[in-house]
Amino acid sequence: MKLCSSYSQIARVLFLLVSYFITVSTLFAQQNIIETGIPSPPGFMETLLQKLPTLHGQESELPSLKALLVIPVNPNVLEKKDSIYRYDIVSDNDSSLSQKTIYFYNNNAQVVRTLIYLWNKQEQFWTYGNKQDYTFDNNGYISSHGDYQWNTNDELWQIGIRKEFAYDSDGNLLMEASYLYDHSMEELIGTNKNSFTYYPNALEKSRSSYNWDAINKTWINRTRSDYTYIDETFLETRISSDGDDSGSTWIFVRKEEFEYNDVGQYISGKYYNYNTSNGEWYLAQKDSTFYETINYLSETVSYHLIPGTSEWEFSSKSVKTCLS
Repeated sequence: MKLCSSYSQIARVLFLLVSYFITVSTLFAQQNIIETGIPSPPGFMETLLQKLPTLHGQESELPSLKALLVIPVNPNVLEKKDSIYRYDIVSDNDSSLSQKTIYFYNNNAQVVRTLIYLWNKQEQFWTYGNKQDYTFDNNGYISSHGDYQWNTNDELWQIGIRKEFAYDSDGNLLMEASYLYDHSMEELIGTNKNSFTYYPNALEKSRSSYNWDAINKTWINRTRSDYTYIDETFLETRISSDGDDSGSTWIFVRKEEFEYNDVGQYISGKYYNYNTSNGEWYLAQKDSTFYETINYLSETVSYHLIPGTSEWEFSSKSVKTCLS
């Protein structure tokens, strides 16, 4: 009995689908192809889609049965490829439409826009949720990302978050910056920014982070790390710097030096602080690591230099299972 019922529902769905596409084809024959990438909800197709029945207990088939018809638009602007519907399970035999996401692509099949609609269950129509826009550089890497919310009062999209990126020709990330929209000031303000440099083998050479100067509306130096490597593999030194009061100059703070044994295991580290008075590094901490092959344990012992003396004092000891 259940089998017959299922076949009956499937047949009904197929009938409605055929009727739906005939209706849509008739409507398209009477109007021009849509030339914009942003449809205004609710649309006639959305209304028709809501009339399609749900196959109770077969939620996995819903997206394919209720897929939005692909509409060809100007390929030089945006091309609408597909849509994804989300349903909330109400009970074992029922589901409720809740959200729809439409994806737009450029000629390189990259997503350049997503539009999210929310289904108003009481009023039975679509409302705007949020929009995300993406741009790409000449090498196909994403260069910006904007997240927008729909402003119902002004009937416009209001940006909330913006991110910017830059890459070298090999695809290594050179810069990433994030902004938030300040509604009181009606402008974007920076939240964080990082920049990177690389050695020819793509190992990270430096990493710098920046704070936002709200007065001058620009980025200022915060922290920086510079790296060197042994045999283009193991980290040899890391030099840390902070931005000065003006945020325009880097000041040395700390230097770390690392050593390894013949099998690449870390065996010792030395840590220096920078003396801004004479421009010299002075050793402040050191540690040594010993490995016990039989029990696969490593023991790291740390020491610090007693201020004003040349004597070392025990700081801490840690024991852990070796990774190799």
